[in-house]
Amino acid sequence: MEPDALVIRPDGSARYVGYDPRESPGRAALRLVGEPVGTQGMGRLRVYFADDMGGLEANPAADRLMRAIGYRHPYGWRGTVVVTMEEDSDGDVAPLTATVRASLDEVLLRPRLFTPGA
Repeated sequence: MEPDALVIRPDGSARYVGYDPRESPGRAALRLVGEPVGTQGMGRLRVYFADDMGGLEANPAADRLMRAIGYRHPYGWRGTVVVTMEEDSDGDVAPLTATVRASLDEVLLRPRLFTPGA
């Protein structure tokens, strides 16, 4: 079974997770982030993050990933970040495909390829 989401924590850990199919992606993200969440569609992906990142710990891994796919936060990404596939026209969210996971892993595992500000 393919995972539903990638969870990136400020300590640099990143893991793929599944969630209860009765739970919406937004509800799962709220539980995983632990804060009121904001969300941003990014092409085929959707990212969930703390609505107010101000006082949260910096998340360099998430910042590197978001910059690599073209989304820069002016103060850097902070707190826990959850990445899922974008919902389709029926409102369904597919699991993260092997191709998408490979691309995410490439950024997370090879940080020298994606330097901040690049």
